[in-house]
Amino acid sequence: MEITLDGKISLVTGGASGIGRGIAKEFASAGSKVVIADLDEELAAGVAGEMEESGLDVVARQIDVTDEKSVGNVFEFIDKEFGRLDVLVNSAGTGCMSAIDELIIEEWDMVMDVNLKGTFLCTREASKIMKKQGSGRIINLSSINEAVPLAGEVPYCASKGGVMMLTRASALELAPYGINVNALGPGAIDTPLMEEMLSVPEIKDGISRQIPFGRLGKPEDVAKAALFLASELSEWVTGHTLYVDGGMHLVGEISYLWPVERVMGNEVPDVPICQPPKEPRE
Repeated sequence: MEITLDGKISLVTGGASGIGRGIAKEFASAGSKVVIADLDEELAAGVAGEMEESGLDVVARQIDVTDEKSVGNVFEFIDKEFGRLDVLVNSAGTGCMSAIDELIIEEWDMVMDVNLKGTFLCTREASKIMKKQGSGRIINLSSINEAVPLAGEVPYCASKGGVMMLTRASALELAPYGINVNALGPGAIDTPLMEEMLSVPEIKDGISRQIPFGRLGKPEDVAKAALFLASELSEWVTGHTLYVDGGMHLVGEISYLWPVERVMGNEVPDVPICQPPKEPRE
């Protein structure tokens, strides 16, 4: 069965790179008009131009998902220009790595603002449009780290746990209006965000051993799952996180902190990279 989004209007935040770019291309290829919204306006315009050359129907907009006015401007544009919004994908995201005793408040705020506050702001604005039309799909980018912890990634894990509950609570509230709210939980996906981590051989080898299917994920893997959640095939699915991780959540995930500390020449506990220290430091 061919999945189609013909006639649909979709918005993908963080749509100029990585998973967001993959989803934007997948949706446009399925017939949707796609608004690619990204903090990097120039990059978004370039990506939109490339897709347009391939015959895809896309438009680029600048957005800062942490800024209420910026978010409002994009949704106002969509409402005025198209009069509806069928699918929102909250793909804009970020992370940082720091031991919790060295974590600075600016790092915590940055991750929470983009991953959780940004998802909330866009969901709030999308719901205003979707409630009026009595239908819609909201797809949040969570992570297997909503449930699988990582040492050195406290803000990221906390933000994705928040996205999980934002997804569930929103799904419960918006179901009477015909709006489905779900999340995608990627595992290790080969994107620019992972490039630096994968340059550490211990991490790349460790990740490969943690994925039952034996390979890193690709943006297209997540995009295909997003297409299912955006389509009519998922009309009876809401409040759910669909893990797209090659089975990684069944095994666990290596903690990046220890290998990176070793590369930097710092002394760290002699423990497997996928486990926390078994004994407290003296």
